Amino acid sequence: MTQRLIPIGLLSLICTACEPIEIHVTLEDAAAPSPDTAESPNSEVSSPEEPSAHEEPNSWEPVAVPENELNCSDLPAYEGSLAISSQEDLDALTNEYGSINDLTLEGPDISSLEQLRCFSEIEHLIIDGVSASYLSLDEIDNLGSLEVHNSQLQRINIPNLEQTHRLWIFDNPHLQSIHLPNTVETTGRIRIYDNLSLNNLNLYSLHETIELRLRDNSSLVELDLPWLQQVSGHTEFSGNDALERIDLPMLSTVDVGLRFEENPALQSISLPMLEATGGCLTITESPLLSEVDLFSLVYVGDPISSHLSSSRLLITETGLSLIELPNLVSVGQNLDITQNEILESIELPSLVQVNNHMNILSNRSLNDLSSTFGLEDVGGNINISYNPHLPSTQAEQLVWNDLGEENVTGSVQTVNNHSTEGAAPQTCTGEYQSVADGLVFLEGDERFIYETQVDTCPQHIELGDGSTWSLQGSCSCE
Repeated sequence: MTQRLIPIGLLSLICTACEPIEIHVTLEDAAAPSPDTAESPNSEVSSPEEPSAHEEPNSWEPVAVPENELNCSDLPAYEGSLAISSQEDLDALTNEYGSINDLTLEGPDISSLEQLRCFSEIEHLIIDGVSASYLSLDEIDNLGSLEVHNSQLQRINIPNLEQTHRLWIFDNPHLQSIHLPNTVETTGRIRIYDNLSLNNLNLYSLHETIELRLRDNSSLVELDLPWLQQVSGHTEFSGNDALERIDLPMLSTVDVGLRFEENPALQSISLPMLEATGGCLTITESPLLSEVDLFSLVYVGDPISSHLSSSRLLITETGLSLIELPNLVSVGQNLDITQNEILESIELPSLVQVNNHMNILSNRSLNDLSSTFGLEDVGGNINISYNPHLPSTQAEQLVWNDLGEENVTGSVQTVNNHSTEGAAPQTCTGEYQSVADGLVFLEGDERFIYETQVDTCPQHIELGDGSTWSLQGSCSCE
């Protein structure tokens, strides 16, 4: 009968309560509203109909939005495009027209965008370097593209927007809030970069987008996208210094790469429904990261993806004690798990194939690889080295006994792991007692158990029948 050692103290990362919720974050030292903000009362306040933090909605519903209290009369459309750099010219436009194809607003002379709240249609809107503190487009439900950069804006509010092609918001140092609660789809890219004060990002209704990149937003603490299901392009969360939690409970497919990089405060990543990435999956330079839920992940590099050549699985410099990917079957290119200081165990029980190199290097606390022994094929080199607490016998068993030299295309290296030479033989026999009830030991609850490929008798063993045994007597090895 095959026995296996049960590691003690390992934490399960399987998500049991992934609630699709919206969380608003407000910094205590947020700037006081400016006069321009004060005259815009229709701000991004959650309505009572919006799901609370303690409710798990059964299906998505639009977020209710208060009616625009301005007296917006029906005005004709301006046919054509305009670039405006003065407040006087903007006021003249909004007094005479109620929609426009393309509008560019640029320069510090533009100090108020209040009258844009009555515009019913703008195909493309570019805001560059304005001094206004608040943008609200209350009447717009479809916007071709929005670009906001180098501005003094503190809030962006487009409560009824359902679809847009492109959303680029970057280099706005005072921007604290982006409120698009009813945006369901973007047919282009969402890029939100270098907004140093951003602490509230509301994309509650987002279901699908082509690309999603959040980079260098140093005040954003939490990210919840409860209805996001598919990203057709790249997905990136990087350089967000205060970001502690990323929760994407419905995301099932990322067609290109998925990157979590250089988020020094990040503690938790939850993607319990993610089944495949077309390209890479990288989790790097997040020393506080202690929880990752990728329970449903089957492929890093979907076999039918055109991005298979870049499908690397990289986990490095994290605070994880356990890497658990229970359903992962294959990695399209390299598998690299390196320099995770407190990583103790790697559990990849379903992993069958790594199409290129496999590197498990310099994980100071790693002591268990046994659940990776189902691996059948490695298309490149294997290097399992410089893991000072990993028994060298485990590395060697994975390569030579379970995988087999004939199933490794490249070279093999297993050096500077924990050597057991001269310390203990490979087969140990111990006297064990059943601890199933913890109270009464009967005659049948005592037995000898043999363990192979170990340094000494393990303290606790779970047998194939589910019974648990604890070492009580002597241990002999030969």
